[in-house]
Parts: sequence; structure tokens; C-alpha cells
Amino acid sequence: MEARSPVAGVLHTYRLSPSPLTAFESPSSTSSTSILLFVAGLTEGIGSVGFVPPLADALAAVGWTTAQLQLTSSYSGWGSGSVVQDAAEIGEAVAYFRRAGKERIVLMGHSTGGPHFMPARNTS
Repeated sequence: MEARSPVAGVLHTYRLSPSPLTAFESPSSTSSTSILLFVAGLTEGIGSVGFVPPLADALAAVGWTTAQLQLTSSYSGWGSGSVVQDAAEIGEAVAYFRRAGKERIVLMGHSTGGPHFMPARNTS
């Protein structure tokens, strides 16, 4: 597998307990009130889906930022939880970014990351 270019951004910890969960926002912008929250699919996580950095660049051109979420089930954590647990963690990320001033939040999932949003839409 070929290495990817570095991506500048900010690593947010949107939950501390019971185990820390993070979101990588790129480009980082305190002035943007719009964000796309991205959840990768099975065995994937932050930085593992190659089309996300160019998507983030395209969204930045129209005033949006993008955050890739790490869930308990990210990477090799698959099978350690449930879609309901993942949805609750997505809800925590939504709440975190709302508190940070994001007014427009769009959820996007890749592959098995997509179904996580069905229960998440009712949690936040």
C-alpha cells in the first residue's frame, strides 16, 4: 500500500470516558459553522479512506470543514460493540461540535459506516 501525503488539521477529543474518542478535523477552522462528520467502514478509521482529504479540500472551498470520527468499533474494534453503541458515540460527536459552534452538521458514512447514522439521527 502506498503512503499518503500528510494532512493538516486538529485532533479533537470529543469524549474522555469511559474511553477516549477522537475526531480529526481538516482543515481546522474556528470561523466555519458547517462541518461534515465522516465515519469509515469496517476495519477503517481516521485516515484510512483515501477520498476524504480531497473531499475535505473541496468542502473547504465552500466554507465547510470535515471531521473523521473514531468510534470504539473503528479499526480492529469491529465486533466489540453494536450499531446502537456507534450511534450513541456519533451523537456525542455531534453534541461536541454543536458546543464548539458548528450550526450545520452533515453525517456521511462509507460502506458499513453508513448504517450507523440510522439510529444516530434519533440520538442528537
